[in-house]
Amino acid sequence: MTSDFSDFLASQVGEAEDAARQGLADEAVVLSSEERYAERVFLAEGGQKRVFRCRDLASGREIALALLKTDANLEQQSKFRREARLNALLEHPNIMPVYDCGILPEDGPFFTMKLIRRHSLQQALDEGRIDFDAALAALIGVCRALAYAHEKGILHFDVKPDNIQLSDHGEVLLCDWGLAGIAYEDCSEALLADEELRLIDLGQSLDSIAKGTPGYAAPEMWQAGSRRDRRCDIYSLGAVLRQILVRFPAAAAPALHAVAVKALAETPAERYASADEFRLEIERFRNGFATGAEQAGPGRLLWLLIRRHSSLSLVLAGAGSLLLASSLLFVRDLQKREAESRLLAQRLDHERQAKEALQRRDLPGLLQQAKKLFHDRDFDACASQVALIRSIDPELPAGRLLDAGLRLNRQDFEGAAPLLPEKLQAALPQLRRGDTAGLIAFLAQIDYSGHEPDTSLYRNLLFARHAALATLEEKRELTAAEWQLKIGSAKPLHLEVRQAQIGIEIDASANPHISDFYPLEKLALGQRVALLDISGSACRQLPFLELLDVADLRLRTLVDFRLGCLKGTQIRRLDLRGSTLLDESALRLLPLESLDLRGSSFYLWDVLLELPRLKELAVDPGVLPDSIRQRLPADLKISEESGDKL
Repeated sequence: MTSDFSDFLASQVGEAEDAARQGLADEAVVLSSEERYAERVFLAEGGQKRVFRCRDLASGREIALALLKTDANLEQQSKFRREARLNALLEHPNIMPVYDCGILPEDGPFFTMKLIRRHSLQQALDEGRIDFDAALAALIGVCRALAYAHEKGILHFDVKPDNIQLSDHGEVLLCDWGLAGIAYEDCSEALLADEELRLIDLGQSLDSIAKGTPGYAAPEMWQAGSRRDRRCDIYSLGAVLRQILVRFPAAAAPALHAVAVKALAETPAERYASADEFRLEIERFRNGFATGAEQAGPGRLLWLLIRRHSSLSLVLAGAGSLLLASSLLFVRDLQKREAESRLLAQRLDHERQAKEALQRRDLPGLLQQAKKLFHDRDFDACASQVALIRSIDPELPAGRLLDAGLRLNRQDFEGAAPLLPEKLQAALPQLRRGDTAGLIAFLAQIDYSGHEPDTSLYRNLLFARHAALATLEEKRELTAAEWQLKIGSAKPLHLEVRQAQIGIEIDASANPHISDFYPLEKLALGQRVALLDISGSACRQLPFLELLDVADLRLRTLVDFRLGCLKGTQIRRLDLRGSTLLDESALRLLPLESLDLRGSSFYLWDVLLELPRLKELAVDPGVLPDSIRQRLPADLKISEESGDKL
């Protein structure tokens, strides 16, 4: 009976478990990616991404969601995907973890990260929220993260206090791998086998263009053709240590100054060979041992031994007569070492002064780099560059305006106002979010005579932010206002914008004196453009065209127009009537369905054979070679009528 009862009980338990599992399955909800990441709150904005705090409904936890900006160009898209992929491959307690990455149908490329209530090491140092020992502990954590990444063949290239995040619970995380380099000769097998990473890699070698943050980037980062390896990150570690020593002058010992000097050596071979070697030097100092960089003598070693073992001092005091001679030698050697340490500190100070003098002499170059970063919308890198420029010359007008532009980007109007010229400060408070009339009034205050440097920085930025909130007619008014101010009120401007069945139609034709059509980029960005007409203008190229979704492009009666700007576009109807053209081979493999070449200078007829979707072709009578005509698809409709009819 006992056996039967046990069997019965087991069967009842099994049925209950099956029912529970079935109940859980019935209650399970399959979430789409858009539904999964909900309750979004904007946190920050970078060069190519925006970061939100949101809730992952699949797990119930709060996370950080990084989305690619809608106006990102192809290079920025690749950098975003590359950063996400690299970060996801790095699993270490001191590296910001990535949970998920991919493409959201409504938002585009994304990746999610751990959400930490945190502040950067730079903020902690500036605000006095960290002590000397904790700052060194944070630096040790960064060393461990870099040692791990270097073993995999990944170099950070942008180590600085702003990219070191500290949580309230003691976590230290190295972030922002957007500038990371890949040393494929040192890669782990897992990294080498990652085909997706190879496909999205930017293709830039470690000897490519300069990158990094001035003041933290190694000298070879700015020298074309120089070898860049893990010792570039060692230099940056030395720069972070130097920043800590500057913030804690009373606690900074000569031994650590010597470590910083070695890490900051101009010649890479004179630096520490690895992040672990640098870390061990910091740990030796924290544990009361001599560092290798200070080259401690017997007296210094004895002094450190006494400090580590205070009880030894009692033994030495009891045997004073026996150790008197040794003590005298110790004091003499200590004085010698202290003098050497002062010389090391003086050398570090002289090197700092020399670097500042070099930076001041190169101020125009630093300013030009900052302007480019601003125009490329890489606001994080621009902010670091502007901070350096303003530390060198706080009153430099162009530096103040760049700083104002960055603040305006964050909607910090109060912070931007003191940095703007006086005549603009009065207009700034009148601006309200979405106030088109106020924005046009603000634009009218801008002096285009050249006396106010780089006013276009915040003019373009404000225009872009407000145009995104305006109606179609307001966008046209904004574009016309900015354009008219740029070309002068004496010159007429023709601009019409209409809502079409699919997208918008922009008619900017009949402007024979205008060659710069950049205002159209902000007007059309993020929208489907059914028709763009710039016929009868002085335009020679549209470099921003690949960023737009244009279906029908009319380029009639233009002179020496460069067709190279059409590469990478999805234009389906192209009208080149009466235009003289350059770079005709750029039409190859475009998804063109209709092409009008009447009255144009087009002559590279074999290009027509490489237009797989072409259905309609209009040419002048007798110009299409028979050898080409015979090879064109039989269903291609060819019109050879003169005049305006297609």
